[in-house]
Amino acid sequence: MSGKNLDLRTHVKNSMTEHLIKNEGLIFGHNLTDVGWVAGTIPEIPEHPGYVELPITDIAGVGIAVGASLAGKPVIFISRYQGYLWFNLAPIATYAAIADTVFEQESWIMIRSIADDGAFGPIATGTYLSLAAQIPNLDIVSPTSPSEWDEIWSHFLSNRKPIFVSEHRSSYPNSKSIELHTDKPDIVILSIGGNAISYEKLSSLLSNENLTCSVFNLLWIKPLKFPVHFFENLSKAKRCLILDPSFKEYGLAQSVAQVLSDFTAIPVSVIASKHGFPGYARELRSSLITEEEVIDEITRFTNNE
Repeated sequence: MSGKNLDLRTHVKNSMTEHLIKNEGLIFGHNLTDVGWVAGTIPEIPEHPGYVELPITDIAGVGIAVGASLAGKPVIFISRYQGYLWFNLAPIATYAAIADTVFEQESWIMIRSIADDGAFGPIATGTYLSLAAQIPNLDIVSPTSPSEWDEIWSHFLSNRKPIFVSEHRSSYPNSKSIELHTDKPDIVILSIGGNAISYEKLSSLLSNENLTCSVFNLLWIKPLKFPVHFFENLSKAKRCLILDPSFKEYGLAQSVAQVLSDFTAIPVSVIASKHGFPGYARELRSSLITEEEVIDEITRFTNNE
């Protein structure tokens, strides 16, 4: 199935169907064929031999998936919650990502890591891209639209190397790009990791402050590739804001801001979640930033200029 109006969830599901049936690939993960079929992103084929249901071991399971990736078939490992990365990353970092350089082996694996916000438990909440960013030789992407997903899926099929895909559940209903373009933007916003933010609402709130904005998603996090037309918009703006659904201190957004500072004299600021204890208790959680909080930060910046 194909079409311009299909949402991101359907594009992911179609790719997973192609992976299982056409490419004879394998999909590893917990509760794949139960509890909503991974938010509706994998096909409902209960007895398909390509599904490998892993025991709830958190660490050993991904090692099995990495081992299978050495056999020449494409492998997808699904980390149902991105908080699981605290347990899942060791086999990726110590073997899959470095297999071609260190062991002269091909590890053809995609890690689908799904972020979410809420009170789902201490390892089932939050965005932890910075953990994966330190792994050498590992591509990292964060698709938020069907066209972005199609780009990285094509890359995976042709590149035959490990790739880490950060998904956010809030982006699955998207049927179009989140990008907004303005001829003369006051603010250029670069989003990392699929923030659960309505950019139409954000633009409307900014217009109430007599400010205009352009918005981009950072699809290619590693290697770092800025979106097409990003610098063109940035050259006309007064400030660049990086939105990060994870923590600000020692995080990925600060690294991107540092890189940007080498290319432009325009002030670059990071707006991100405050440090907290996601998933343990509602009063301790560190929620994703809201549109109103972004506006408050922008107003603070502009008032100080």
